[in-house]
Amino acid sequence: MPANDPSGNVVSQKELETLRATLNEYIRQSDSDDVEITLYDFRRAHRLSSTQVRQIERDCECIGSALNRTLRAYLDREVEVAFITVDRMTSRQYLRALPDDAVLASFSSIGDAPEVLIHLDRPLVCSALDMMLGGTGQAPDIPRRAMSQVEVQLFRSLIEEIITVVKMTAKCFEAAPVEMREIYLSPVAVDTVENEEWLVCASYRLRLGSQKGYMTFGLPSSTMHRLLTHGDERQLTDEQAERAVLTSVALCPVAVEAVLARSRLSLSQMSRLAVGDVINLHLSVGWAKSVEIVIAGEHKFIGVPGIRDGQLAVQIVEAARRRELGA
Repeated sequence: MPANDPSGNVVSQKELETLRATLNEYIRQSDSDDVEITLYDFRRAHRLSSTQVRQIERDCECIGSALNRTLRAYLDREVEVAFITVDRMTSRQYLRALPDDAVLASFSSIGDAPEVLIHLDRPLVCSALDMMLGGTGQAPDIPRRAMSQVEVQLFRSLIEEIITVVKMTAKCFEAAPVEMREIYLSPVAVDTVENEEWLVCASYRLRLGSQKGYMTFGLPSSTMHRLLTHGDERQLTDEQAERAVLTSVALCPVAVEAVLARSRLSLSQMSRLAVGDVINLHLSVGWAKSVEIVIAGEHKFIGVPGIRDGQLAVQIVEAARRRELGA
């Protein structure tokens, strides 16, 4: 590295040769059949903006509050649900982060849409099932046996209740998956072939009876991106855009004037005006036959003056003609 280089970031030729030799040695020692190369998507398709993530977080907090009330009524026992955070990861990363005994359910929209995964820790599932079968949810031990068919069906009904709450509570999830696909008794059972969909993962801390644990939602980024941007992509016609603008400013106050009469003075007359002088409006005695109605400085209508409910008023009789608008 040159002594006068101010950056201190230039790599010498010797360092490059050392790096190349190290890489060559690593390649020779590695079995090429065992090397798995994954292409990284630098564009991050369906990436959510910080504003969209905040919207999802607000909705997830609302979901937590709604689940508190709903699960208490559904299980008839004390339940605590607390929202933790929203993360973003691939479905493969999501599954690897779950405990080995986690229980999952997958939902999807009708068709070939990506699946949504909902996970509950096994202790929470056992406590919920005990409550649904008439118990107190205070089971001291977690059974090691596999879930029976009846328990799987009960778990399915519990998850369907949860997804219903999600759809009713969070607006951005209103088009969320509606069809249950599968119940998985272990993350290992989930098919991970080509399972690299980016997920928005919402995490909750739960207490059911005597058991504490976690619940997570893995929602496909592509689905969330489509839901959150659907309104932004809708194109308005000119008439719809004008109506939207008028609606947004409908309550703004606008000055309205009724011009009863006009007159003209010469500069010499105007210069001699003083307190007590009278200006002739060039009108006969009585009301003027018509008056100009000026809105926001523009002559819009022609009206007739009168009295209504004891107050001076003007009745609109016609719209101002174009030549009068330019006058």
